This record gives sequence, structure tokens and C-alpha cells, in this order.
Amino acid sequence: MVLSSERESQLMEKNMPNIYRSIDNFLARCNQDNGVPLPYEDCVQEVAIAYLQYIRRCETEDQLKIFPW
Repeated sequence: MVLSSERESQLMEKNMPNIYRSIDNFLARCNQDNGVPLPYEDCVQEVAIAYLQYIRRCETEDQLKIFPW
């Protein structure tokens, strides 16, 4: 399935709360382990890229709903 750039933008905008929540959960776990601090905006960019790559590989609308947040 090929998504238009407009549809990709809509999906990205709709799922930004999920992206932020995923990063918050991840960073909370990392900080508990006294790991190396990660810049928040870098994490946002990386998760957004992963999500974009995922939706570009989806073959059906149902698959668009199954990203492993």
C-alpha cells in the first residue's frame, strides 16, 4: 500500500501522543538504571522515523493500527 504524504502526515500527527508516551516510558526506565542521559528531541526523531518506516511497509489499513508502542 502506498500512502500519500498527506496521509503519512495525518498518521504521524494522530500518533504523536503515542510517540511521546513511548519515549517517556523508555526514558523513565533508562533513568532508573542510571544510564547515559539521552536528549529527548533525538528520541522523538528516532521513534518518528521508526514509525514512518513502519507505516510505509504496511500493506493494509489494519496493519497501520498495530505499531508496537
